[in-house]
Order: sequence, then C-alpha cells, then structure tokens
Amino acid sequence: LQQIGKEYQKAFLFQKAFTAFQEALVLAEKTRVDGEIQLNLLFGLAYTCLDARNFAEALSYIAKGEMLLENQPAHLLHGHFLHLRGMVYQLQRNWPESLANYQKALEWNQKTGNEYALGNTYHQIGMVYQLQRNWPESLANYQNALECYEKTGNEYELGGTYHQIGMVHQLQRNWPESLANYRKALECKEKTGNEYALGSTYH
Repeated sequence: LQQIGKEYQKAFLFQKAFTAFQEALVLAEKTRVDGEIQLNLLFGLAYTCLDARNFAEALSYIAKGEMLLENQPAHLLHGHFLHLRGMVYQLQRNWPESLANYQKALEWNQKTGNEYALGNTYHQIGMVYQLQRNWPESLANYQNALECYEKTGNEYELGGTYHQIGMVHQLQRNWPESLANYRKALECKEKTGNEYALGSTYH
C-alpha cells in the first residue's frame, strides 16, 4: 500500500495517494509494525496533503511524525519534517515561519551530513527570498544549494537551481548573467534527458 501511494503521488493523483497511505497507516498501527514504517507513512501523508494544498492536515501529520521522533534525536526524518513544514508556510506566504523551519532543517541536515537534503533546503530558502524580491539573499542561498548538489553530482537539481538563478537575474534585468545561468541550466538538464525541464528553460 505504501508503494502504491508513492506511485499515485508521482502521478499527481493526490486523493488516491492519500487513501493508500491512510489505509497503510491504519494497518501498521493495528499490527504494531516497526515505527520506521509509520514515520515514512506519516511523511507520505503530510507530503500528499501539501501537494493537494490541504495545509492544516499536512501540519497535523508533520506533528504526529515529530511526536514519534521525540526519542530519536539523530533521525534523518527530523530534518525532512522541518523542511516540509517550511514548505507549508512558504505556500501560505508566511515567510517568517517558513524561514524559521528551513533554518532548523539546515541545522539537522548539517548534523547528519545529508548534502542532498541541505541542497533542497538552501534552494527553498532561495525561493522564499526570491518571492520577497530580496535578490542578494536569494542568490546566496541558491549558491549554497549549488555547492551541495555539486558534491552529490545531482544534475537535475543543479539544473533547477541554475534556472532559478537565471530568473533572479532576469527579474533584475541583468541579461548577461541571466542568459549565462540559463545556459548552465540547459547543460545540466540535457544530461538528464528531462524534456519538460529543458522546455521550461528554453522558454
């Protein structure tokens, strides 16, 4: 059921994904399976609610997940739940709460040395500042994201971050820097073969 929920999530079938995750969670609680499974299901439910813009339920599942993590101070999902809460507040345009949770997520991910997760959080912080038109902070955080993604060799995420840097320069009417970063984005995206991502940058 958990895997079915993930597949529905990938296909943007949020209601079906939610139902699959919910049924799996009920079964896990009845059979008292490993808490790790419950944590992953709660994360899946929270993410599905976020995708469906059901923010109250997303925050509720995040809180339940964090309760299960209270006795596991070094667990990787601490950072993931904090990052997810930051995304909820970002979509609600609650910038202070969003940034506060992203900052906590950075601290957790720095402890665990999770470069990919660090990159994701720096990228989202860059987006929050971009939405507030705070260009220096936006660019600084995108640069931090690039450094993390370069360590992991993740071309897809590198392409996405170069694209956002290109957008920031475009919004400032800094055409040479904008084009230079869009070209870097294209180079990364061509390596992944993702036609949709390529199209967004050519656009």
